[in-house]
Amino acid sequence: MFARDGPAERLLFDPNKFDTGDHHISLDQYSPSWDGKYVLIGSSPGGSEDQTAHVYETATGVNCRIAWERYLGGVFSLDGETVYYLQRQKLARELLPPTNTRKEKSSSISLQPM
Repeated sequence: MFARDGPAERLLFDPNKFDTGDHHISLDQYSPSWDGKYVLIGSSPGGSEDQTAHVYETATGVNCRIAWERYLGGVFSLDGETVYYLQRQKLARELLPPTNTRKEKSSSISLQPM
């Protein structure tokens, strides 16, 4: 993923940088903040769609050290000060619902101030 400031482009997120040799990393989704200051990126190993989300500052490419495992999606508030995200809950194996309804029945909406 690249960020553009006028005609200049710079690399913001390179999934190949996180390749472990066992699995490639796939960029599954992204959501920029309304002001363009941040971007929320969901990536997964081996195309598994078992995503982890990270927030990057677009001006510098710095990872803001915010990460959520079992990520399903998210958006920034209009003022860019909060991220609302959907995350699968980590459940004990005996509490897991049937596979076809797992994501719908075991997720929660959370918020993270920036």
